[in-house]
Amino acid sequence: MGNSRSGFIDFFRGIVIFDMILVHYSKYVNVMPGFQPSKLISYTDFAIEGFLFLSGLMLGHFYLDIFKTDPLKGCRKIVSRILEIIRIHYIMLLTISLPLVWLLGSKVTEGDTNLAYMVKSFLFMEQTGLLHILPTFIPLFILAVPALYLLRNGHRLWLLGFSIIVFIVGNTNPYLFNIGERTIFPVIVWQIFFFLGVLTGDRTGIDFDSKQLKRMIPWFVLSLIVFLSMTVFGFGHNYIEWIAQLKSDFGLQINKFPLNYLGFFYRGSLLALAFFLAFFSWKMQWIPAFLSQIVSLFGRNSLSVFVIHVYFAKLIFFYENYFTPETLYFSYLLVFLNIFVTIFYLKRIEKQRAFSKTNQSA
Repeated sequence: MGNSRSGFIDFFRGIVIFDMILVHYSKYVNVMPGFQPSKLISYTDFAIEGFLFLSGLMLGHFYLDIFKTDPLKGCRKIVSRILEIIRIHYIMLLTISLPLVWLLGSKVTEGDTNLAYMVKSFLFMEQTGLLHILPTFIPLFILAVPALYLLRNGHRLWLLGFSIIVFIVGNTNPYLFNIGERTIFPVIVWQIFFFLGVLTGDRTGIDFDSKQLKRMIPWFVLSLIVFLSMTVFGFGHNYIEWIAQLKSDFGLQINKFPLNYLGFFYRGSLLALAFFLAFFSWKMQWIPAFLSQIVSLFGRNSLSVFVIHVYFAKLIFFYENYFTPETLYFSYLLVFLNIFVTIFYLKRIEKQRAFSKTNQSA
């Protein structure tokens, strides 16, 4: 099965979660009149794509080996992961959504009664900002069971074909299997990143080495070409007349919400570029050691980082909506506290883990 951890995967997962935090706090970087870096951050965001791909990659690498020897044990582990996601999600609903509903009322519920809003939230029928992310993985982990059975029997092309067909169907109606409020990340289309991760984990594993560095270069070049092409097509209509005419005549556009064909090529090539550049940076040690260690620390504890971030982001939401301040100085302070508290907490739990390992060895 290989090593239980991969230094590069921890590093890349850390980059992905930093990207997520940056996206959610992007409005606070618009400090100069007429200059909006938040737009650039939005255009280069690959957080959800990265999390889906990495979740699939880890399943395709670790869980497939379990399925090959003991399918029932593999199913139990996936069910355990699903229950853990539900547990964390319900805790956040009780400790974040419930107080916000009580204190802010219609600013949160948007027309529903407080009770109806909370019932819908517990039934995964509400798309509350940030709190909608964890439930996205529940149907994907459920689908992972038949996917791993297919891989166990060597049917890689069947799985790839299934994912592509579902993506095509999803582009005709991304909310086909939607229950309740329209999902921000409809699983029927976003599953393609997850299953590409599963297939990658099955084929390449997670122990990236110098040989894979050479094999990555052609794929890096291809990703760069696709990304540049999509970028020119997506934003070139402001400067190139035939692109504007083409987009107008055929109604072509690059969408993320919901994800469409061109959106997949744009976001997919962006994710691939980020993945390859992160690997080159990690392998060549282009990033200072202390910064690389912090990024990897966030990657090793990405779920904890996410949960802490949700609490701080919702605290900022409460502050700005309850007090309606004229300036955002306190919000900036909370953003910095989010990073500081996260690093402090992660350093502490890593020390505890090291201490426990030492005691076990003794």
